[in-house]
Amino acid sequence: MASIKINGISYQGDNIRINKNKVFVDDVNVTTKNTKEFFIYVDGNINELNSDVVNDIAIEGRVGKLTTTRGDVSVVGHVLGDVKTMSGDVIVAKVTGSIKTLSGNIKYKK
Repeated sequence: MASIKINGISYQGDNIRINKNKVFVDDVNVTTKNTKEFFIYVDGNINELNSDVVNDIAIEGRVGKLTTTRGDVSVVGHVLGDVKTMSGDVIVAKVTGSIKTLSGNIKYKK
């Protein structure tokens, strides 16, 4: 179970989903206020992060699958599956699956 911060609010969980400005951690709605800006920081390992729109995602640990429509992604650890973003830069250390971005840069960081 990872330590998760979304817009500065702390949670514990294995899965994160943001859909239509609603935030879910392990399928529990944890939305605190109506916002269209999301900054996500994860310390530890999570199974999946799926978001329609996010400003920035930073993960220090492993993630199984990471998908976002818009937003920058930085993973210091290992992505076990795929990374997909429609618009956003992707910086990763290690990916077992594939990386796909339609509008953004991909950088491998050691």
